[in-house]
Amino acid sequence: MSMTGQARHRYDPEWSSAETLAEALTFATRYDLALWAIPTAFLLALMVGSVLGISTHAALVGAALLGLLVLVDVIALNPPVEPSAE
Repeated sequence: MSMTGQARHRYDPEWSSAETLAEALTFATRYDLALWAIPTAFLLALMVGSVLGISTHAALVGAALLGLLVLVDVIALNPPVEPSAE
Protein backbone atom coordinates (compact mmCIF):
# COMPACT_ATOMS: atom_id res chain seq x y z
CA MET A 1 0.00 0.00 0.00
CA SER A 2 1.27 3.42 -0.85
CA MET A 3 1.85 5.84 1.97
CA THR A 4 -0.35 8.46 0.29
CA GLY A 5 -3.49 6.38 0.72
CA GLN A 6 -3.89 6.99 4.45
CA ALA A 7 -2.57 10.55 4.90
CA ARG A 8 -4.93 13.28 6.02
CA HIS A 9 -5.14 16.60 4.25
CA ARG A 10 -3.78 19.88 5.58
CA TYR A 11 -7.22 21.49 5.61
CA ASP A 12 -8.38 18.93 8.16
CA PRO A 13 -8.81 20.80 11.49
CA GLU A 14 -7.18 17.87 13.30
CA TRP A 15 -4.09 18.04 11.04
CA SER A 16 -0.69 17.92 12.67
CA SER A 17 2.49 17.69 10.60
CA ALA A 18 4.22 15.43 13.14
CA GLU A 19 1.20 13.14 13.29
CA THR A 20 0.99 13.02 9.50
CA LEU A 21 4.68 12.15 9.26
CA ALA A 22 4.22 9.37 11.79
CA GLU A 23 1.24 8.01 9.83
CA ALA A 24 3.18 8.20 6.57
CA LEU A 25 6.12 6.32 8.05
CA THR A 26 3.77 3.71 9.48
CA PHE A 27 2.35 2.94 6.03
CA ALA A 28 5.64 3.38 4.13
CA THR A 29 6.87 0.31 2.35
CA ARG A 30 10.45 -0.79 1.80
CA TYR A 31 10.29 0.75 -1.67
CA ASP A 32 8.97 4.09 -0.42
CA LEU A 33 11.92 4.27 1.97
CA ALA A 34 14.35 3.37 -0.83
CA LEU A 35 12.99 6.24 -2.92
CA TRP A 36 13.68 8.60 -0.01
CA ALA A 37 17.12 7.13 0.75
CA ILE A 38 18.70 7.98 -2.58
CA PRO A 39 18.17 11.77 -2.66
CA THR A 40 18.77 11.93 1.09
CA ALA A 41 22.18 10.31 0.57
CA PHE A 42 23.09 13.00 -1.96
CA LEU A 43 21.95 15.84 0.30
CA LEU A 44 23.80 14.44 3.30
CA ALA A 45 26.93 13.84 1.22
CA LEU A 46 26.97 17.45 0.07
CA MET A 47 26.41 18.77 3.60
CA VAL A 48 28.99 16.51 5.23
CA GLY A 49 31.44 17.15 2.40
CA SER A 50 31.21 20.90 2.84
CA VAL A 51 31.61 20.67 6.63
CA LEU A 52 34.57 18.28 6.50
CA GLY A 53 36.23 19.92 3.51
CA ILE A 54 35.83 16.91 1.23
CA SER A 55 35.68 17.73 -2.48
CA THR A 56 32.23 17.81 -4.03
CA HIS A 57 33.25 15.14 -6.51
CA ALA A 58 34.31 12.71 -3.77
CA ALA A 59 31.16 13.35 -1.76
CA LEU A 60 28.92 12.75 -4.78
CA VAL A 61 30.78 9.56 -5.71
CA GLY A 62 30.13 8.25 -2.20
CA ALA A 63 26.44 9.13 -2.45
CA ALA A 64 26.21 7.53 -5.89
CA LEU A 65 27.72 4.30 -4.55
CA LEU A 66 25.23 4.27 -1.69
CA GLY A 67 22.38 4.92 -4.15
CA LEU A 68 23.65 2.09 -6.33
CA LEU A 69 23.61 -0.28 -3.35
CA VAL A 70 20.01 0.71 -2.58
CA LEU A 71 19.00 0.13 -6.21
CA VAL A 72 20.70 -3.28 -6.36
CA ASP A 73 18.95 -4.28 -3.15
CA VAL A 74 15.51 -3.11 -4.29
CA ILE A 75 15.73 -4.34 -7.89
CA ALA A 76 17.88 -7.48 -7.82
CA LEU A 77 18.07 -8.83 -4.27
CA ASN A 78 14.56 -8.05 -2.98
CA PRO A 79 12.37 -7.23 -5.99
CA PRO A 80 8.72 -6.34 -5.54
CA VAL A 81 6.38 -9.30 -5.82
CA GLU A 82 2.70 -9.49 -6.58
CA PRO A 83 0.58 -10.23 -3.50
CA SER A 84 -0.67 -13.80 -3.62
CA ALA A 85 -4.40 -14.30 -3.96
CA GLU A 86 -5.10 -16.83 -1.23
